[in-house]
Amino acid sequence: MKYSALGMFLFLSLAMVAFAQDSGETPDEAAVRATVEKYVDAFNAGDVDALISVWADDGDYVDQFGTMIQGKENIAREYRKYFARTENPTLKVDILSMKMLGDTVATEDGIREADIGPTGEPLRVRYTAIHVKKDGKWLVQSIRDSIATTPSNFKYLRDLSWMIGEWVDTEEDGTLIHTSCDWSKDKNFLIRNLSSMYQGKTTMTALQMIGWDAVNGQIKSWQFDSNGAIGVGTWSFDGQKWLVNSETSLPTGQVIKETHVISKGENDTMVFESKDRTIDGEEIPDVREVTSVRAEMEPQPESGNQ
Repeated sequence: MKYSALGMFLFLSLAMVAFAQDSGETPDEAAVRATVEKYVDAFNAGDVDALISVWADDGDYVDQFGTMIQGKENIAREYRKYFARTENPTLKVDILSMKMLGDTVATEDGIREADIGPTGEPLRVRYTAIHVKKDGKWLVQSIRDSIATTPSNFKYLRDLSWMIGEWVDTEEDGTLIHTSCDWSKDKNFLIRNLSSMYQGKTTMTALQMIGWDAVNGQIKSWQFDSNGAIGVGTWSFDGQKWLVNSETSLPTGQVIKETHVISKGENDTMVFESKDRTIDGEEIPDVREVTSVRAEMEPQPESGNQ
């Protein structure tokens, strides 16, 4: 396990510049930042040759456990192992400070974040990097890591990560129901966008955010419909299906209460139904079971019809 952590932290070395360079920045400072930008671009492209080109031949990396990897070739070997087992990781990091220690040495402190896909928790690391200028080129000489963490509700929502993606259902009358789902920044929320279209025109849209209610210890959702309705749902899992006890305030002042049932169907499908429905205490018909299929591309509504 220690080796795996070492490998992961290694590949997240350096930082993305998240702010414009100050007008008073020196040419050397600009060159160091350019090295950082090159590294981030190469990492996100999975280009090991470009990644290793920013390191000095005798560079070294030390993880938060104190384990060291020495030499450019050994570092390159770890990069290759990581990209071989990790699909499309992405990197974004903030430089907190940079100091020039003479004409040929610079230090960089920052926090980097890596995302390894829908089912992986974001990783945050506090680091210090030393850059050296050799033969007119700025290179990474060393990186030292420590742990930097922020509160994340990912662990409470991970079981819903199968919902991420694009989903489409076509009703018998030709109505197209489209749903997209993705993580928010830091994976603290799942964000769903829902829409229905009929004969090429958008008839309704909705935004839903799913998060963790730490006070009550449960998953909750908040939904905002284009007609002005606002809904709140409480989620639970019965071992096979997700049950969402929902209460929606309508623009008319009425309240709909219902239980949504959501499950992962066969052949990459999502099944939805709504039952036990009332409006101001009076029973109303249930919503029959609807099956959505995962879609490759999001349908594009006609402009001006929302």
